[in-house]
Amino acid sequence: MLKPILTAAATVVLLAGCADTWDLEATRAMPAQGDAFTDALKDAYLARAEFERNEGDWDDVTYFNMRAKSAAQGTAPAVPELSARGVSGADLVAGRAALMERLASNAPGNTPKACAESQAWFEHWMEQEEEGHQPDHIETAKGSFAEWLEQCEPVVREAEDFAIYFPLDSARLTTAARGEVARAAATYERMDQAVVTIIGHTDTSGSAAYNEDLAQRRAAMVTSALTAMGVPSDAINRDAMGERQPAVETGDGVEEVENRRVTITVSPAPGT
Repeated sequence: MLKPILTAAATVVLLAGCADTWDLEATRAMPAQGDAFTDALKDAYLARAEFERNEGDWDDVTYFNMRAKSAAQGTAPAVPELSARGVSGADLVAGRAALMERLASNAPGNTPKACAESQAWFEHWMEQEEEGHQPDHIETAKGSFAEWLEQCEPVVREAEDFAIYFPLDSARLTTAARGEVARAAATYERMDQAVVTIIGHTDTSGSAAYNEDLAQRRAAMVTSALTAMGVPSDAINRDAMGERQPAVETGDGVEEVENRRVTITVSPAPGT
């Protein structure tokens, strides 16, 4: 009589453990500990787990629920290799490659829900391909993945240019010039990982040697203003062209306000 009792007890323990892995409501109630992407990923995985619960596929209820728990704790589960479910095919290979490219970009921060749904639907597509007996479910998962992936878009960051103009024979920043420098500083902060290129220029009035020095002083003045506004000095590249790169072509010895300038270019840092 002892063995059946032990077997029954073991069954109770086993079912209790399963109940924990199948408890979608408990996972849904977990507070978000990550960012918008992991929070959206939790919801996307729970939706897939709910689908599998309705299908009576308890192994995959567990699979998606456990991934939802990880997301709720602030960790985005890695997209599995196709070999994890023993599936293959050109569409799956291409789909996974496209998904991995988007997830490695800034897309999850830009469109968190779309990227989260893309990841969950891709894994659901893999699961349906593994089962292989419900073509309509396969097509739904594949199509939903494709639709969400189109919306999982990175921010395309482009360089922004600013021009700071100076009075004749001066490296002093006017009120208007300081306002433009402030705009450049704000762009740097918004762009996050960025580099700033500063180039000083002059018009052709005065000697070439004098203008070279004046352009250097103008570039230094703008650099000082930017660092005072919070742009780190190691993010700034500074140069001076004197009168060699005029915005407006003139002859020698000509005063031209559009040539008395410092240009600022705020660009995404290489590799970002």
